[in-house]
Order: sequence, then structure tokens, then C-alpha cells
Amino acid sequence: MRAEAAVSRIQLSYDAPPGCPSRQDFLDALRARTRASWLEGSDTRSFEVRVGRDADGRFSGRLEIHQADRSSSARVIRGDSCSAVTTSLAVFVAIALVPESGPAGLSAGEPRPTEGRGGDGEAVPDEIAAPTAPLPPRSPTPSSPGLTATAHAPSDRAAWIWSAGYAVSYLHAPEPSWGGRVHAELARGYERAGVIPALRVSWGWSDFSRLPALAGGVSFRLQSARVEGCARLGRPPIIAAACAGADIGTLAASTPPIPRVTKETTPWTAGSGIVRATWSVTPWLTLELSGGLLVPFERPRFMLGAPTRLVYRAPAVVFEGSAGIGAVARFR
Repeated sequence: MRAEAAVSRIQLSYDAPPGCPSRQDFLDALRARTRASWLEGSDTRSFEVRVGRDADGRFSGRLEIHQADRSSSARVIRGDSCSAVTTSLAVFVAIALVPESGPAGLSAGEPRPTEGRGGDGEAVPDEIAAPTAPLPPRSPTPSSPGLTATAHAPSDRAAWIWSAGYAVSYLHAPEPSWGGRVHAELARGYERAGVIPALRVSWGWSDFSRLPALAGGVSFRLQSARVEGCARLGRPPIIAAACAGADIGTLAASTPPIPRVTKETTPWTAGSGIVRATWSVTPWLTLELSGGLLVPFERPRFMLGAPTRLVYRAPAVVFEGSAGIGAVARFR
């Protein structure tokens, strides 16, 4: 009970993906490797434990130890199972908690911090980052706050993230307009970063029709290529993105019921602002929802003669929404 109460006073943040040991499991593993006598003084250090799955399917864990008046230190370890990685990180924390004079009073039969093993086998420390400074020592200062929880991203290595997909699109033009759009996107950044930049290119079309007086039906098709710069936020399974871009294409009108009138085409250019939410069903399959506004740089007009009348004029703002599916690949 003394060890349990002592461990609860440590400033510790813990983040791991679903399916990994919980923070309580991590604290239990830490309690099994510490003694209450090691924690009798106050400790102003904070411990940050982050675990994530890498692109190759293995798990990586990182321990950072911070102290206000000293340089931070870090340990990185990788393993085939999440439980093995978290157990190894618990061992590192226990070692850091050992008083400078050593774990006095341990008998020969008692387990030492370095003897702990995870339920799935020990993680292999094949990638240990040397600390920038020695592990910060304990310092006697007033009381430390209790446990805190913070969110961190899973990896510290830059990655290329490529995706491609197809979406069903809807435009309010203001007539209902349905179509589709294909896209490809490339992003690069550190997964632990708050924002990752991305470049997205796409091509799509939308069809709608109008029924002006004395003219029968007039069919319209909007086709455009789009280039967007995006800021991706969050980490799998949920990624949000805010994008700004530009469209260039054509808006064509055709009037099959009217003799001697076939098709008229005009250029289409517009600025776009889109927000997207992507859910990773699997590491390589995503579902995507988006919504945003298009602002035409010029508002095309279509007229009919005898008598002259306006058939259609593009609105100042066009709403666009879409739902789609995509494939994702990551490269280091």
C-alpha cells in the first residue's frame, strides 16, 4: 500500500493506442518494480510515456524525463508487442526512481527494476536513443501534483503519407448537382507534430439541369481540376484537415430539345475552402466526409434567344459536400 500511494504521487503522463496496456496497468507494473522507500522524498521530475504502432507493424515507446533546471533525457525502445514495450518502459522509469545511493535494503531474493518482463516477451532495445543529458536526479522540493494525462502522437520519425480515393459529391448550385471526384494526396511530417502539411490534387464533375420557360430542358455539366494545400490535424484513427485551393475547368450547357442549339461551354475558375474528416477503418483503408464552399472568380451566364432570357447564372457561393473511400500508404 505504501508503494501504491508513493507511485500515485509521481507526475506521469501516459498515452498508448487501443489494445495496449492501460495507464493503470502501466502503474501496476511500475509499483511491482519500486519500493516505497525510494519515493519518500519529493520528486519534481515529470515522466512522459508514449507508445505507438509504426508503419512496419511493430510498436515503439518513448520515455522523456523533464526537470525545470536540467536538460531533458529520453529513451526509445521498439518491440513486436505493445505489452513488452510498456513493460520495458516501466523498467526504465523504475531505474530512474532508484535513489542515487542505490536501492538500499534489497535482499538477494527481491526483484530489481531490470528483471521485469512483459507478458508477451521482452521488447528488444534495438533502437535506444542516448539521452542528451544524464537522468535528472531527485531534488527535495515541496509537494508534487498528482497524476496528469496528456495526449501525444505515437512516433518521432518523419513519414510520407500517400492516399488516393473516390468520393460521391453534391453541389448546391443552387440546383441539386450530383457527381464524383477522384483525388490523390501527399503529406509529410512527424506524426507527433500537431499539424502536418499536405498537397492534394483532384478531378471531378457534377451534373444538373434547369427547365426555363419556352425552352424545354437545359442540362449542365461542371468539370474541374483542383489543387489544394491542407493542414492535417490529429492522428489515426481520426484525422481532420482544413484545405484551401483553386479550381479550373469548364461549365457546359446543352439543349437537346431545341433545334439548331447543341452545346455551349464557358471557362470555370473558383477558389475553394474545404474541411474534411477521415476515419481509418484499417491502417490502409479510410472513409472520408467533407464539406466546404466554392467562390467563382467569374459567374458564367447562359442565355437563350427569341425571346432573350436568362437560363442560368452561377451563384456567388456554391456549397459542396462529399462522402468517399480511400487507400493509404506510409513510407519512412
